[in-house]
Amino acid sequence: MPVSPARRVVGSLRLAAGLTLVVALSFQIIEKVANNDMVPEEYFSYFTILSSMIASVAL
Repeated sequence: MPVSPARRVVGSLRLAAGLTLVVALSFQIIEKVANNDMVPEEYFSYFTILSSMIASVAL
């Protein structure tokens, strides 16, 4: 059964959004570790960080 072009576009956009979130979160963590500013308990306690991690997996 062929997949419609609209579904392909939506799937591609979801994949791009998920990858963008992963890259952004990774960059933040790498930058904090490089500057000796990383406190995991503090960083991962923010709701926005947790919701972004969940969204990147769900997308």
